[in-house]
Amino acid sequence: MKNKITFFFTVIAVFFSSATGFSQNSSYEIGTWEGFRTSAVTFTFDDACSNQFTVAVPIFDKYGYKGSFYPVIDWGPNWNTLKTIANKGHEIGSHSKSHPSGAMNESEMSSSKDEINRQIPGFDCNTVVYPNCVVPNKTTAAKYFIGGRICNNQVANTTPADYFEIGSIICGNQGQCNSLANFQSQLNNAKNKKGWAVFLIHEVDNGSGYSPLASSVIDQTLDHIKKNDGDFWVTTFRNAILYSKERNAAKITEVSNTANEITLNLTDNLDNATYKYPLSIRRTVPAGWTDVTALQGGKEIESSIKSGYIYFNAVPDGGTVTLTPGTPVSGFTVSTSASPETGGSVTVSPNPPANGRYEEGTTVSLTPVPSTNWEFDGWSGDASGNNMPLSIRITKNLTVTAKFKLVGDDVDNNLIKNGTFANTNDWTFSQHNNTTGTFTAVGNEGTISVTQTGTADHNVQIVQNGIPMEQGTKFRLTFDASATSSRPMSVFMQMDSDPYTSYFEQSVDLTAQKQSFSYEFEMEEATDMNGRIAFNVGTATPTVKISNVKLIRIAEIGGPAPEKVTLTFDPNGGTMQGENSISVEQGAVIGTLPTPTRNGYTFEGWIDSNNVKYTENTILTADVTVTASWKEIKDLSELTEEVSNLQEQIKVLTSETENLKLLLEDCE
Repeated sequence: MKNKITFFFTVIAVFFSSATGFSQNSSYEIGTWEGFRTSAVTFTFDDACSNQFTVAVPIFDKYGYKGSFYPVIDWGPNWNTLKTIANKGHEIGSHSKSHPSGAMNESEMSSSKDEINRQIPGFDCNTVVYPNCVVPNKTTAAKYFIGGRICNNQVANTTPADYFEIGSIICGNQGQCNSLANFQSQLNNAKNKKGWAVFLIHEVDNGSGYSPLASSVIDQTLDHIKKNDGDFWVTTFRNAILYSKERNAAKITEVSNTANEITLNLTDNLDNATYKYPLSIRRTVPAGWTDVTALQGGKEIESSIKSGYIYFNAVPDGGTVTLTPGTPVSGFTVSTSASPETGGSVTVSPNPPANGRYEEGTTVSLTPVPSTNWEFDGWSGDASGNNMPLSIRITKNLTVTAKFKLVGDDVDNNLIKNGTFANTNDWTFSQHNNTTGTFTAVGNEGTISVTQTGTADHNVQIVQNGIPMEQGTKFRLTFDASATSSRPMSVFMQMDSDPYTSYFEQSVDLTAQKQSFSYEFEMEEATDMNGRIAFNVGTATPTVKISNVKLIRIAEIGGPAPEKVTLTFDPNGGTMQGENSISVEQGAVIGTLPTPTRNGYTFEGWIDSNNVKYTENTILTADVTVTASWKEIKDLSELTEEVSNLQEQIKVLTSETENLKLLLEDCE
């Protein structure tokens, strides 16, 4: 085995068949720490003391280093400040919700993580520092975080024995590091053991927090590190954990090796959604190569040749890495995007040359263009702040994202496809546990019939996936539904695969009268670009009809809802079941109307004060009261009796007339 600071990997040889047959082996090394530096250094700041941001952060910015900051949620941290430094690349992690004197329970972990992710959209809080250094249940902590910090005044090993008990050195007048000499001693210790020095800082200068540390010492320490850059990698707590775990799990497989091209795969067995930090890799330079270009997944990655090695940085499971001996293409690219995509776009001026690359030193102007009801909310990626437009001098490949936020409801972008059920496209009908039923689309309604029920609502359901659910985004879900008779139904916004995590759920009671439902919720879980909606009807047999399903992003929970108008019913002497009014969105058709009853009358429909008849297809644009129109039913038996009485009277009159005629004749 090679006696080197770096981890050594023997590449799996790929055998190529030819007339003679041959195989070729090559050796790759992954740096113990980024850039093949000897050790790692992390500065962690607890409690969100104000001087950390006004004094310490500018010092870190001066040297181009990033720190890790850990607020206590219930202590009222300045979220705007935290959001600003997060956009600059500093880490925001959990220091609990309330800073308990004992071990954190699960609620302290989950609620603090959720609040940080909610306050800083697009950020994933995934490390924790324990209040009073009391280690909680580590199995529970692992559900929410990738690692945790303790306080043992020890430099951590190259690979910590336990990622949820990573050691740190307390700083300030109550700790072991309170001068440049103290810091230099611990840094030399980290360098000698090829380890990781984690410094724990509370207050800076003369603030009111615990164990203040002079800002001049911070400045001197960072200056010392900068002058010895090859020995120390200054990074966040999170990034050091990611790099360490990926480094230990990584596997390099050389796929092909010719005089003009080398291809290889870099893989690991970790979760790609979290573990995607680039690893520093090198291999010996092939004979005749004087320059190198490196691509991963078809995109150029940083690479260089020095001291007989090709150096490049690649992400595990990020795609095939290709090395070629050509001179790197001159110039740099500028890639822009919008988050979310529907929020707007970015224009770049001037447009790139024909080859898509700007010459080094070119200044470009990036302008965010919000969509209707959206506004610009800052830059991320290789830019930060809120400048409009943003001018950047190009010295490397740039990836810049314009973030947008809603200021009005995004009514023009229904995230549900075919919510009017013109047919059954985009919807999937599923049955489980020996249930049976059918799903059809008739008259712009999705109709679900259940012939054999199950033990749970989701045993019979219609679902639609592919719905983007961005963390921190607010949504409004609306739909109309009815059933042939009263029955329950549940609706879920959820993950599309096991464990089917619920993002929103609601049970509703359906009746024969069509009802309009509207719910607002915020996506609190991590972003899921393949979320799904599910209507579950498996526990009862009455047929369900669903229509007008909409899911839109909204600016605020409880904000302006779609304009509604009300149709009020006057039964005009009759009786009717259910409510005496219905509400629909302005400009929508009314839908199913109630049918009142009245003894002795036939119902002929609903009319307004101008005798205009209203049907289920009438479009309602304003509040209206309609009155039941009735036609009286005549009782024929009474009429027959009246006729019979008249006939008897006629007979009597006829008889009396005959008698009168006889009397007149006698008088003559």
